[in-house]
Amino acid sequence: MMTITVEPMHNGFKHLMVSGAIALLAIGGDVTSGQSNVTGQAWAGATRIAGKRMNCRAARVVKSKTSPGVGYALPGVIVLNPRKLRRYPSVVRRLIFLHECAHQYVGRDEAGADCWAVRIAKRQGWLSKRGVRQVCKSFLGSSGSQYHLPGPARCRAMIQCFDAAPTRKRKARRKARRKK
Repeated sequence: MMTITVEPMHNGFKHLMVSGAIALLAIGGDVTSGQSNVTGQAWAGATRIAGKRMNCRAARVVKSKTSPGVGYALPGVIVLNPRKLRRYPSVVRRLIFLHECAHQYVGRDEAGADCWAVRIAKRQGWLSKRGVRQVCKSFLGSSGSQYHLPGPARCRAMIQCFDAAPTRKRKARRKARRKK
């Protein structure tokens, strides 16, 4: 698996630190270590999602069956609810993970996190246009929230990001070699 190394951006998260610490404590977590007493599973940035090893070097991954949503990000931490995550197809689960990882790099910008996740997944070679449509289908009926765009607008933005993103590096190199 390709590992992308960039420095995380925490400036947009400072005001979330206190609420994030409270949230981790509420789900049985140890704020200093990222350990979850609920499942006892915490990894330094890596986990398996739908059989694929996923890595977010900027955040510790905590799995909690009592987390209120499918996943969310705090500075240096990604919290995933495995029960809720299982409801989605594999490609959607993986993109949710990358979306939460993206918050370590783009801050609270939800549309930016979607775009970052789509670009990275496409570059890694496991997200196709069909996969983006599958992701879109999973939240197309969403009316949105104070953080996320309504489903149809979110989907359009993700498709635009996918179309604008470079293809997988190896494929691009092969194409360049063939042209010579």
